[in-house]
Amino acid sequence: MTPEDLRQIEGLLRRFGEELRGEIQGEIREQVDKLDAKIEDRVNALDAKIEEQVNRLDAKIEEQVNRLDAKIEDRVNALDAKIEDRVNALDAKIEEQVGKLDAKIEDRVNALDAKMEEQVGKLDAKIQDQSESFERWFGIQREAFQHDLALVAEGHQMLAEKIDRLAEETRARADAFERELLAHKADPYAHQAWRVSEGEAD
Repeated sequence: MTPEDLRQIEGLLRRFGEELRGEIQGEIREQVDKLDAKIEDRVNALDAKIEEQVNRLDAKIEEQVNRLDAKIEDRVNALDAKIEDRVNALDAKIEEQVGKLDAKIEDRVNALDAKMEEQVGKLDAKIQDQSESFERWFGIQREAFQHDLALVAEGHQMLAEKIDRLAEETRARADAFERELLAHKADPYAHQAWRVSEGEAD
């Protein structure tokens, strides 16, 4: 074989290599374009899914807040009604006691004029004691009612904070995943291992 033959063979091999390289590069570009299109479709699908999840979460949050507001309103109304019933019962009882005491005083005044001043003093002291007891009881009930309202408000605040944290975590994860996809789309060769693993998963 002559040197000329070797040069011709080398030229043929070089042309064959260039043609093969061009075909491989064209196939690689085609695969990259297909992968870009697939990534774009997945990003769009993920965006739609995230939007749907956020909308559902917002609706669920609003529903829970409305239920909690209704529950608080019912609790407040029930406590108001209970306090009003107790106050009315106490008023009726006081009125009954006052009526009895008035009748008793009247009888004693008519029977014992001499002891009227002493009995009136005792009656005034007894009424004062009952009034102070009622004021103390009413103060205790009012503090208990305020404490219950504080607990309900604290529960409402804790629920709102928990829901806010959940929404922020969901959006943060979605943003991180979207950034990863966009980085891969911008430079698919820099994420070759990730692209190959994704192709195997498909």
